[in-house]
Amino acid sequence: MVDEGSAPRRGRRRQVNHAGGRQRVIQVRVSEAQDRVLRASAERAGMSVQRLMVTTALRGESAADMSERSELTDTLLRLLHAVASAGVNINQMAKATNATGELPENLDATIEWMRATVRRIDAAVDQVGVQ
Repeated sequence: MVDEGSAPRRGRRRQVNHAGGRQRVIQVRVSEAQDRVLRASAERAGMSVQRLMVTTALRGESAADMSERSELTDTLLRLLHAVASAGVNINQMAKATNATGELPENLDATIEWMRATVRRIDAAVDQVGVQ
């Protein structure tokens, strides 16, 4: 099986392109302490400070909410990768079963693991709010 603790690949960190571009510029002055907090929050959320500020303001989410959403999304991506890898293992078991006529001894455990992982994916999707 796949190690679920492996580091996930991060997707696109930039915002999706906007038709006509983004013409408005807003400048914000912050103290050094505020800058450190913003940068740390943005790093935890996996985005730029600018994107964090815009997204947070428009969604009404706090930086902690966004960080939690980012962590849940990473978990979801790791689980999806694990399911894909398990699918390869199940296909190999099916091939061996077709060749020998005997079921592999770990087939039941693998299928139960797959079911439990799919339940975890469903729970993560519910938490992230993906529909």
